[in-house]
Amino acid sequence: MDKFPYMRKINNNNQKMIDYIVTIIDVMSPIKYSPNGKFTNKYYFTCLLHFLDSHVSWRQYKGFPGFPMLGKTLHAAHMRYIRDGVYEAINKTLLEEYIKTEREDKLSVQLIDASFVENKVAIHNLKDKPKKKKKIKKKKFKKEKSKKIINHSTIKPIKNSNEIYNIIPIKNPKRHLRKEQKNKKKVKYERRKKIREIKNRHANAETKPKYKKNINKYTNNINDQKIQFNRYNGRKKYMKISEITDSRGTPLGLIITSGNSNEVREIKDTINSIPVNLNTKRNSTHNRYKQKFLADTGYYSNSNVTYLKELGYTPIIPFNPKNTKDLELIEAKQFTKKEYEIYKGRSIIESSFSWLKTYPVLSRNYEKTIKSYTGLLFLAASKIIFNRI
Repeated sequence: MDKFPYMRKINNNNQKMIDYIVTIIDVMSPIKYSPNGKFTNKYYFTCLLHFLDSHVSWRQYKGFPGFPMLGKTLHAAHMRYIRDGVYEAINKTLLEEYIKTEREDKLSVQLIDASFVENKVAIHNLKDKPKKKKKIKKKKFKKEKSKKIINHSTIKPIKNSNEIYNIIPIKNPKRHLRKEQKNKKKVKYERRKKIREIKNRHANAETKPKYKKNINKYTNNINDQKIQFNRYNGRKKYMKISEITDSRGTPLGLIITSGNSNEVREIKDTINSIPVNLNTKRNSTHNRYKQKFLADTGYYSNSNVTYLKELGYTPIIPFNPKNTKDLELIEAKQFTKKEYEIYKGRSIIESSFSWLKTYPVLSRNYEKTIKSYTGLLFLAASKIIFNRI
């Protein structure tokens, strides 16, 4: 038995990937030289690949034999790569090399689908988190204030009532109330003036401004929008990975959407997330190189079909007979034998989701922010692409 099995795995399979990708990382986010600096980008990237395969949180991670590292420092490097756009640049360069060979065969069929990811939020569910000790409140005994003893012999008697008015000058109460009323009227007038100005701005402007929702103390605005309850899976919070793959199941475009969003609205954003030019418009004139686009019934709408045709795709999406009772229209929209045979290959996108979710970090969301999760997702996708180059 080998003492360090993952070391052997890196040396055989992933060493080429590390050497190739580190050149991109050094350009995108170079490490400044310091005499006390321990780690390089190569060291960080090898640990990140190991972290993908591990069943451990950032806090529990301590590296592996030959590559010791605390999870805190690795997470800081991971967030720096996200900030500098390293993972997106890696994904783009690998896709460009992947498409160079057998381009027409790979891009002849493209598929889209979405998969749910359960949200766990590791910061609230960690076992290592130390429990806060309950503070025992000590009873405070109030000290009785010592009463001052008054010597009545020292107090001088008041001879005239005019002496009190000389000591404490009293203002006219009616005059004081009038001033307060005037100030209130001024505030109301200024407030109404501001409301009129805002209404006039909105009337003249083309679009009204979008007001932001209230942000929770423990989550950012993006998390509030994307992590939502899903009615099909009970009272659990979910988010969705929307993905486009080629005919062999390699991921071309990835985005994260909210758990309760409709699939009809996701098709444009997922197509725009593809970082490489696929030349769909140019190939639409040639019958041999036409690119077909397969999707589920949830993606069917007249606007989506026209959008795909404008881009140059030939959409093969089953008709959704939800809003119609016309039997003739439903029969007219059914697939031909050729389209039905092509549509059978749609199952490969389900296997591509299973390849992504083999990594325990991605099967459920244990990250505090969605940015951190998307970075790991792009890293896993780039690993799948590199194995197919």
